[in-house]
Amino acid sequence: MSCIKMTNRVRLLVAVGITTILVLSVGVWHTQAQARTPIPIFGWPIGAAPVEFTQAQVNVSESRSVVRAFVATDSLSPNCLVTFRDSNFAQAGTSVFCGPREQGGHKGVMVTVFFPGDVPPDDANFTFTFQITLYHEFARRYAAPVLFTGQ
Repeated sequence: MSCIKMTNRVRLLVAVGITTILVLSVGVWHTQAQARTPIPIFGWPIGAAPVEFTQAQVNVSESRSVVRAFVATDSLSPNCLVTFRDSNFAQAGTSVFCGPREQGGHKGVMVTVFFPGDVPPDDANFTFTFQITLYHEFARRYAAPVLFTGQ
């Protein structure tokens, strides 16, 4: 009987030893693989771009409180996204939307910003700037914004 108990103990020790060696070797391999490869980024870069509006995009024919700009992107996808970045004329209640448009034979996106009050004109002490981040699905480029003159 003691020989059988000894054989079971030996088997158990061998099994534990092999398992320990396997776990340690996988851990070492995993650590080395992490050191060699960069950390993956989950998802795809969305291709958004910074855009800055100035007095040139204030649509004075509508109101001094409306910025309406066209950004050529070579896309007419209805999927666009705009977020506010920075401005020297930030006001609570400002709203923004975007939509696909064509202007001057170029495909792109129209961005409209409604301010609750008039944008002050530029002078020696003030130069209007309003920055956004713009994403337009399938955009190949983000041209400089121009005043939107279409419908």
